[in-house]
Amino acid sequence: GLMALTHHAIYLGDGRIMHFTGGVTDKANATCKVDTLRALYNFGKGSHVRVEVIEHPAEALPRHIIVHRALSRVGETGYNLFSNNCEHMVNWCISGRTTSQQMERFLADPLGLGREILDKQAE
Repeated sequence: GLMALTHHAIYLGDGRIMHFTGGVTDKANATCKVDTLRALYNFGKGSHVRVEVIEHPAEALPRHIIVHRALSRVGETGYNLFSNNCEHMVNWCISGRTTSQQMERFLADPLGLGREILDKQAE
């Protein structure tokens, strides 16, 4: 079946998150920034986005280190779908590993993900 694209962010506490801004079509201007949960909700408004909290894996770094790592990337640019996307950034903050399951799925079935992106943009 088709694959959904997901946006990833780190919850910092007090209703704040850190994420790569910019939509799928505006990544040239993407920047790591601190936002509110409300801004994250508005980020995907109108595209049937839901906010989902995912528990950290057992090998995750301690919470205070995850938050420190996230804040260390504020202001960073250089988004790259294949090597430096929001999922890569979040996984690096959590575990120190720069991975993206979405890109692994894309490489396994590029036409499936490509069709889904085009369908989303047509909505």
